[in-house]
Amino acid sequence: MGNKFATNLKQTIIGLKENPFNVSFKYVDVRYAVVFKFPYAAHYTVNKKEYLVIIYTVFAFQENPEK
Repeated sequence: MGNKFATNLKQTIIGLKENPFNVSFKYVDVRYAVVFKFPYAAHYTVNKKEYLVIIYTVFAFQENPEK
């Protein structure tokens, strides 16, 4: 199961590299991308000046976002 999660997370990150604006906002400037077939989401911001996607964390949906 761990290898499958890692593979799906890598695919999510590749998708962010290709189109970081394709997913939803979670907070004011933080977006999130769901990991395919897992109850997890990568939370990130986009630095438009430097063309960077900065992933801050990968959270399970049931976790408290105050962490």
